[in-house]
Amino acid sequence: MAVLLYKKLHNVKSLKGFIIRLLVLVIILALVMAIYHGARYFLLLFTGALLAILWRGIANWLNDKISIPFKYALPAVVILNIGAIAVFVWLASPSISDQVSRLADEIPKAVEHVERELHSFELGRKILNTISSGEGEGLPSGQLKKAFTFFSGALTFLVDVLLILAFALFLTANPRLYFKGILYLTPQKYHDTVNELFRRLNGTLFRWFIGKIVDMFSIFVMTIIGLWLLDMPLIFTFALIAFFFSFVPNIGPVISALPPLAIAFMDSPQKALYVGLLYLGIQMTESYFVTPNVQKHASYVPPVLLLLVQFLLAKFLGVLGLFLSTPILVMIMVLVKKLYVEDQLRNYSIDLQNFKS
Repeated sequence: MAVLLYKKLHNVKSLKGFIIRLLVLVIILALVMAIYHGARYFLLLFTGALLAILWRGIANWLNDKISIPFKYALPAVVILNIGAIAVFVWLASPSISDQVSRLADEIPKAVEHVERELHSFELGRKILNTISSGEGEGLPSGQLKKAFTFFSGALTFLVDVLLILAFALFLTANPRLYFKGILYLTPQKYHDTVNELFRRLNGTLFRWFIGKIVDMFSIFVMTIIGLWLLDMPLIFTFALIAFFFSFVPNIGPVISALPPLAIAFMDSPQKALYVGLLYLGIQMTESYFVTPNVQKHASYVPPVLLLLVQFLLAKFLGVLGLFLSTPILVMIMVLVKKLYVEDQLRNYSIDLQNFKS
């Protein structure tokens, strides 16, 4: 009788364990599917979290260094940051709009000029034939399609910006609410680990963000000065392009150099060479002098690993994934270091002590 009762209890426990493992698997698969289908919104949430980390970090710095109470420093930082961006857009938008219109008119001319130059060489003709063979046929065109594409893209961009701001404001106002929710889903014995992990993520991403802002502004200033010395048109627009694309290491500087190179090539191949050397010099200055100094307190990101992550995120998550590739990789490295490397070393140290004893 006792043996039968034991077998029944054992079968019940085995069934319960199987059901729990099955539920965990289903939850993991559901999360993977949710992330895959809602990747854009997760990236927008991540961007909002980065902004929240920046705002709260600056407010904490003001509280520590200037003794401004945090409850006053935080709203001041948020209002000043959003207000400064709004004022900049309002003041610079006429100039930017005019230069962008001129750039839109000049780029097709520059492309035609480059095509004519390439036709002069055998290799150039082969390149053009390869590009032409890859173009699709029967694609719809017309002003109506262009207008629809522009307005739908502008609307999507506006919605994304509003979502990022909403996420950032909610996370800035009460981050403890969401952190407690994560703790409720975590076993009690791991609470210290989760607290330490979020502390590290907050500090590392804040230092990285501050360093990246300094880095971007340095590239903006160097680009303006260099293009002005070369007597290039559309200086402010090209500098803004370099500013935003410098957020993406490796790939961003190459993309930002293409429009000024095309415009300079219309003037002369020699001027295009000077522009190329300028952007190469800016990139080398940024890589060897600016970045090592402003990012020395943040997490080091291996260049080859970053390039691989950039291509993967660009392929599966699009442009937004490409722009967020660096902070995502920084976050993953912090997670791996805390949850795997340090725990493995700690376990190895304990095993070594037990072996010696």
